[in-house]
Amino acid sequence: MLMKIEYTRREGVDIVTKRDSPRLEAQMIQIKAIMDDGRWHTLGEIEQLTGHPQASISAQIRHLRKLKFGSHIIDRRYLSDGLYEYRLRKDGELGI
Repeated sequence: MLMKIEYTRREGVDIVTKRDSPRLEAQMIQIKAIMDDGRWHTLGEIEQLTGHPQASISAQIRHLRKLKFGSHIIDRRYLSDGLYEYRLRKDGELGI
């Protein structure tokens, strides 16, 4: 399912809608597409697949949880040494 993302209202004082919206929208779409497989992914794995910085990926994952971006349920689990992995639950899927 394609999702329409509107980046007209962004948090942050340095966001310029005309300049940043296309880039941020593309990031969100790419990250969501990867996570749609329902598997666990680290930020580093997503970075390797997309070329986006881990900080941006982390921010987009936070945005995916917000109502205006779909209220997606994203689980997080600790691996080791401060490393976490994330997975997007499929519709109707119960928690782990």
